[in-house]
Amino acid sequence: MMKSTCVLSIWVISLLLVSPPVGVYTFKNVKVFMFTFLRVPYPAILSVQSCFFVATVACSSSLLASDSAPEQLEKMVITAHLQPIAEYKIGSAITVITAQEIAQQQVTYVSEILRTVPGLAISQSGGGFGSQTQVRIRGAEANHTLVRLNGIEMNDPSGGSEFDFGNLLAENIERIEVIRGAQSALYGSDAIGGVINIITKKGSQGVQLNAQIEGGAFNTYKATGGLSGGWEDKIDFAVNATQFESEGISIAESGSEKDGNRNLTLDGNVNFHPLKNWDIGVTGKLVRSSTEIDGFQGGIGAVDADDEIETHQKFGRVFSKVSLFEASEWLKWDHMISANYSDNKRDTFNDKVLSSEFDGRNSKYAYQTDLFVDTSSFAHSNHTFTFLMEHEKDAVKVVSAFSDLDRSTQTTSYVGEYQLGLFDRLFLSGGIRRDENDALFADTTTYRATLSYLHKETDTRLHASYGTGVKNPTLFELFGFLDILEGFPFQGNPDLQAEESQSFDVGIEQQFLNGR
Repeated sequence: MMKSTCVLSIWVISLLLVSPPVGVYTFKNVKVFMFTFLRVPYPAILSVQSCFFVATVACSSSLLASDSAPEQLEKMVITAHLQPIAEYKIGSAITVITAQEIAQQQVTYVSEILRTVPGLAISQSGGGFGSQTQVRIRGAEANHTLVRLNGIEMNDPSGGSEFDFGNLLAENIERIEVIRGAQSALYGSDAIGGVINIITKKGSQGVQLNAQIEGGAFNTYKATGGLSGGWEDKIDFAVNATQFESEGISIAESGSEKDGNRNLTLDGNVNFHPLKNWDIGVTGKLVRSSTEIDGFQGGIGAVDADDEIETHQKFGRVFSKVSLFEASEWLKWDHMISANYSDNKRDTFNDKVLSSEFDGRNSKYAYQTDLFVDTSSFAHSNHTFTFLMEHEKDAVKVVSAFSDLDRSTQTTSYVGEYQLGLFDRLFLSGGIRRDENDALFADTTTYRATLSYLHKETDTRLHASYGTGVKNPTLFELFGFLDILEGFPFQGNPDLQAEESQSFDVGIEQQFLNGR
């Protein structure tokens, strides 16, 4: 049956007023108008007289097989292991933020929703839109948090190997998975504190079109538009564009110059399915941002200045996956090859004159194979064997009056993991990773083990994990030079070795009312 819908929704939002919907009109499954009063988040909260509006248009046409309710599926998590796994089987401490939760919070940036996650600390320098934003997990450093987007590592080699969340908008996101604790046995360097994995939305059958415009105080507006869809089981796609702009505020105590921000974000993915057991996918993200910043004067702090940072970010990934023996009841064997690329570039201007250039690039090529064996006739057991081999290159180029650097480093890694499930109650895993670094520093080996036990009769789950972590020295720490304060220069140390850590956690979860 062909089902088409078109929705036009207009929200008029007045500060600090809350009331239920005052008008909903429907005609033949077409919702025409809806007015709602809601609380308004920053920036409108700064002005008692502010008024904020949102206009949304969404249209879709999809082919449905029946009108029956959708089947409830297990909640799957990608980040906890190297392939999707049901959430109740995971031994690590994990938090999953869904698209619905992001929409309910009405956040602009990903960092805002991450403030709700236990164990995470968010810090922002400058205070305005687009300013540097760091995320720390369990007290570790910001560059101990590995950030991934659809499998692409986003950490910036030229920025101390950390990711700046200041330009990451919370649009077109399906879910965010946060794994706390050392995960270097799976993901290598930078994962001492944990991993944040962002998964964007994919297309579904038919064609869906959406558009949204928001506006508020300080000449702030955000416009978002997207197109997604799919055709039978052969192809699905999703593309999205967001333009955000605000004239901002001045953080200087005695300043009057406002520091604005402009952000254009484009992202999308296309997935092909030539055969039932063969998938090919391409995903990418492009960010262009301009952030005005104040200067700094010793003894005074922030002062008005005509300074600006232009950020250009590019992320891309292509993969091909083949599944063998899918018809078998007890055996399945997956093979996947992938290539990832990221480029973080920042140009700083003082009085409209280029003063520094930072460019960090990461490329990674990987092969992964997963063997799934179902031996349910014995102890209702199942097994997953995983082997991963990847080659990674980090490159940094810095040009400025106070620093100069142009170096690269390479690492070849081998990962093995085994997962065991017994009686659909007890789930164990163990993993090991060997990182063979180039001659700059020593090779490293990391380990990881997890346990999850589900007592179905009471909906009680016990989980525990132990892992070792590693953080390779950055190229700037090895070879960088910094001379901002005259007479107190920083000189890199090429003899530095990797940081190492150990972490463990134990937790218990109790569900009530069937998890509702």
